Amino acid sequence: MIVGYRLDDRLSIGLGTGAHFNNRSTGSFFSENDFIPVYAYIRRYQGTHNWGPFLFTKIGYGFPMGRNFVMDDFSGGFFAQPGIGLHFASRGRYRFIMSLSNYVQYTKGSQRNRDFVFNNPIDIKYKVWYNRLMFKVGVEFR
Repeated sequence: MIVGYRLDDRLSIGLGTGAHFNNRSTGSFFSENDFIPVYAYIRRYQGTHNWGPFLFTKIGYGFPMGRNFVMDDFSGGFFAQPGIGLHFASRGRYRFIMSLSNYVQYTKGSQRNRDFVFNNPIDIKYKVWYNRLMFKVGVEFR
């Protein structure tokens, strides 16, 4: 969710939050890191038409949310999501948008696990950059 304000015909700013669910699997290591990010949002329209392209970015911090079933302990970290989009205006108080962006979230943590052969405890420390390409189709309300 983003709550924002349009400064002029081309520039909007806002504050946002949400819930992001991430996981990573590498061989026998599995990590599940969920975040509640709090971020600043900036959008720059490239035209003042009823439809048109825009550039945007979300920059903030992802706070850790919960723990998974294998005693995973992790920290929050830097969050960013720069992207481009296209909006299609309508006569009502809503409009359709499409966007393409790059999701980046940093975390580090530790995990206690067991090896599958001898059932010995294993302590794993990790640092992860989640980096994903995201495509969004949605509706915005004014």
